Amino acid sequence: MRVHWSILLSILALAVLFSETPTVALAETEVEVQEEDDPDDDDELFADSPDELDDETEDEDDEEDDDVLGESPIEKAKREEEEANAVDEDLTPTQKKDRMSACLSVARIHFNRHEGDLKDTIDEIMNQHGVQTEQAIQFLQMGMIRNCYFYITPELMSDYQSSPAKFLEDDAKITAMLNTDPSSGPSGQMSPQQFELLEEILK
Repeated sequence: MRVHWSILLSILALAVLFSETPTVALAETEVEVQEEDDPDDDDELFADSPDELDDETEDEDDEEDDDVLGESPIEKAKREEEEANAVDEDLTPTQKKDRMSACLSVARIHFNRHEGDLKDTIDEIMNQHGVQTEQAIQFLQMGMIRNCYFYITPELMSDYQSSPAKFLEDDAKITAMLNTDPSSGPSGQMSPQQFELLEEILK
C-alpha cells in the first residue's frame, strides 16, 4: 500500500510536535552550533575588511527581507490553528465528539487492515526520528485521524452513523478519504481543542 504524501506530511509535523527530541529542531540547532564553532571564525577577532563588512551587511539585509516577506512561526501557528478550528466551527460539541470518535475508529481499522503494507513507513519514521515502533505507529495513526477529521464530509459522516460496521468495511472509501488532496484543507495539525477532544475520547 502506498502512503499518500499528505499523511507523511502529517507524520512529520506530529513527530516534531510529540517527540521528546524533535529531529527537525535538533538539526537546525546543530547547524547553528557548527557555524558558531567554525575554526574560521577565529578571524573575527581581527578587524574585518571593508569587503567582508559589505558582505555581512548584505546578508543581514537579506535576512531582514525574508523576515518581512515571510511568515513568523507565531503567525504560522496562529493561521494553522484558525484553519483547523474552521473545520468544525459549525458543529455542536456532540457532533465534534461523534466526528472524532468516528475518525479514531477509521484510523484503527485502516491501520490494522494495512499494517503489513505500512511496515516500510513505520521503519522510516523510526529511523528519521529515533523513536520506537510503538511511537512510530502512534505518529502514523495520528496522521490518519487528522486527515479523517479534516476531510470527512457530512455525507460520509452520515453513512458512518447509519452503519459503522458497513462503513468500516469499505476500504476504498476510507482510503480515498484519508488521501484527500491536502491543498483543499488546513495546512497544519489539529488545533489544541481538537487534540483535547481526542484525549478525552481516549480516556
